[in-house]
Amino acid sequence: MNAFETTGVDLAGPLYLRNGDKVWIVLFTCAVYRCVHIDFVMSLSTEAFVNALWRFVNVRGRPTTVYSDNGTNFIGTVNLFNKLNWTEIQRTAGVEQIKLIFNPPSAAWWGGWWERLIRTIKELLKRMLGNSRVNYEQLRTCLSHVENVINERPLTTVTEDQNDLIPLTPAMFLRGIRLGSFPEGFSLVFICSRIIRNSSLCSRSYKIDSRESIWHC
Repeated sequence: MNAFETTGVDLAGPLYLRNGDKVWIVLFTCAVYRCVHIDFVMSLSTEAFVNALWRFVNVRGRPTTVYSDNGTNFIGTVNLFNKLNWTEIQRTAGVEQIKLIFNPPSAAWWGGWWERLIRTIKELLKRMLGNSRVNYEQLRTCLSHVENVINERPLTTVTEDQNDLIPLTPAMFLRGIRLGSFPEGFSLVFICSRIIRNSSLCSRSYKIDSRESIWHC
């Protein structure tokens, strides 16, 4: 069974990178197991979201139903889907059209099950980065770590009994019981950052005002 068969999607941001570019975080979350898949896009256009959806399907599998708010990029995606010849697609590829369902415009609480995760993503990124700005590669690494932390959160009660059962986590429905932690990665990143900081390229580094936030919102 595809863990993301029924999925909620939302965007957060913008987030400012070191070179001044803006990106938006894209969150896909499973309605059943609360797994998350996190990506980012360079604009709020329909094309940018379609590409993010394509990447999501390539990695996590094809959902049957996607819930979202009434963002113009989501509405634009539905309009594009409706222009396709689904009779021919179903005949040749054997797939059904992904059903996109929008929240009622006056019922924002319908998206509470992904809005809470958006807040968690922001909190984790702020703890990791503070007011620092990163480049694309660093952001991709940070988001993968945030995704792993959220997917390894316990879904059941955690006790102090060492003999108790291992708590269920969303990650278990994605990759079994194997842990996805890479604690030595932080040391490697620190070493790489120090080498870069001491290089001659440092003279071109982007200067950040300590009062400036990485988040626009």
